[in-house]
Amino acid sequence: MKTPSIVLCVLLAWVGAAFAAVDANTASVDALRGVRGVGPTIAQRIVDERRKGPYSSLDDLQARVRGIGESSVRKMAAAGLTVGAAPRPQPSGGTGRVHEVAPTAAASPRPAGSAATPGPAASGRPSR
Repeated sequence: MKTPSIVLCVLLAWVGAAFAAVDANTASVDALRGVRGVGPTIAQRIVDERRKGPYSSLDDLQARVRGIGESSVRKMAAAGLTVGAAPRPQPSGGTGRVHEVAPTAAASPRPAGSAATPGPAASGRPSR
């Protein structure tokens, strides 16, 4: 019965790796320092440069942050550094977007017959 225990170990390792991912666009300095290869200085530089705009890719991060070379960014990526969170699954039947709804006439706080709402008497025409 080694198969169930092997499957369990692989599953736990996969789940642990999923939680180890650190997004350079949202992580704090402390979270970035948790990535192997990112020290306090580099972590602070990543956050400081991010204030100018989000990173579009790991290549963009490497180009913008002084002190991160090609081999360093590869090691950081292997240790869990990412750019841009993975898209969240959307509930079926919806887009996940929030739409504003225009107020209806029933929701209007104006009293009936106010000057802002022309009715038959305000238009100058007789009502039928």
